[in-house]
Amino acid sequence: MAEVAVPRDLFRRIGTPTSIVYDAMTALLGVYYVTVGIVGHFRRDMGPVLRVVMVLAGAAAFLPDSAIGLPVPGLVSAAGVLIGGLVLGVEYFNHRSSPVLRTAAE
Repeated sequence: MAEVAVPRDLFRRIGTPTSIVYDAMTALLGVYYVTVGIVGHFRRDMGPVLRVVMVLAGAAAFLPDSAIGLPVPGLVSAAGVLIGGLVLGVEYFNHRSSPVLRTAAE
């Protein structure tokens, strides 16, 4: 049988369980934000500036800064989540369709 070499530190936990969960959740949101930025559509087609903002916010949210030793752990991820959430919130509330207008148009 062939032996598989596995580095000893491959499964080593870096950080507290709270910071690991925080990094995992912000990374999931970061992937979603980057996807929205690349596709360029949330509630409607987004312009190039908002697409770049969403990609940058997603990259910041994806960064596991509580594990890489930044002075304020979680700040970059929180800023990315906040900026991406604000952009999506503005897009959602500015471009939602009203049920009254939808029935009047039909």
